[in-house]
Amino acid sequence: MTASSAVCFGGSWAGLAAGRLLNMGSQIWTASVLSLLALTALGLWAGRARESSAHDAQTQRASAEVKDALAGQPARQAGDGASLPGADHPANLTARNNLARAYGAAGRTQDAIALFESTLADRERLFGADHPDTLTSRNNLAKAYLTAGRPAEAIPLLERTLADRGRVLGADHPNTLMSRNVLAGAYLAAGQPAEALPLFERLVADSERLYGAGHPSTNILRMNLAALRDKIGARGVPREVTR
Repeated sequence: MTASSAVCFGGSWAGLAAGRLLNMGSQIWTASVLSLLALTALGLWAGRARESSAHDAQTQRASAEVKDALAGQPARQAGDGASLPGADHPANLTARNNLARAYGAAGRTQDAIALFESTLADRERLFGADHPDTLTSRNNLAKAYLTAGRPAEAIPLLERTLADRGRVLGADHPNTLMSRNVLAGAYLAAGQPAEALPLFERLVADSERLYGAGHPSTNILRMNLAALRDKIGARGVPREVTR
């Protein structure tokens, strides 16, 4: 797989990391991309590169899904008596999340951010901050911020999401492991390799424990960690970081 297809495969936020990491040397960039591939091999998420036409089709399908969700929900009465669709219905919120993802896949990053922001606010209001759907919305918004080149806004959301997923879902849940990897990539995108290092160390430890020391994905993660340690060590950052 080429580096460019790996970026698409791993998620659009990795493309932002590429520009920053190329200035730091190819080893860290290779490590971050291979880490994404390794986690994919572990089954933590699935995806593949899509052509522009497929992105457009996905956006159209998601738009239709939102319309169907709105049309299928009973009306409720607003305070002034005006009839409103059931915009708070979970099916509509799911459709809005899917549409935002489709916008992101189609390169409409600002549209995606606006829809992710409103969906997150509604899910927090309706379901609470710890609901799995709320955590998904927060994670999606953070990745959209990364794609838009706004890591300073993404990192606090990702830190909170990782902590909450670990508490609510458990440290070994696939979504928790995914959040750890995305946060590590966000630190790299922000030029903070020392903050990324302990997360990569934890990923190696988790992979060894869950999948075995000889698992191919564990081996890839271990090589990535060694490359990252070498690179940040060369920049005067201590190689060993306490978790």
